[in-house]
Amino acid sequence: MTNKSRRDFFKKTASFFPAFIGMGVILNSCDSGIENSKSNESKNEKKSGTSCDDLSGLSDDDLATRKKLNYVEVSTVQSKTCKLCALFIPSKEGSECGTCSLIKGPIKPSGSCVYWAKIESGSNV
Repeated sequence: MTNKSRRDFFKKTASFFPAFIGMGVILNSCDSGIENSKSNESKNEKKSGTSCDDLSGLSDDDLATRKKLNYVEVSTVQSKTCKLCALFIPSKEGSECGTCSLIKGPIKPSGSCVYWAKIESGSNV
């Protein structure tokens, strides 16, 4: 009698596996749609120049360095902004943000940090 019960149990259990696999496929395709949507949003941000706020590619160490160097997106001293700093590298892609020699990730031209360095002109040498 226990063999019959065991056999019935396995038959009933086996009938649920296709349903679980089907649900997994459906849920996985839903996640792919979400990821594709996020990817498209990210591409649109880069085109519109708002990618300066995207820190998703930075490691925890990179984010800690930004904080340690007191990087802010808007400088409190207008004569010491990133766009006036020797360490700032403007974007060649037409984006508003650039990069920095010290800090990884996007840098706003209006920002600043504790390592601001005046751009030296060739005539002062």
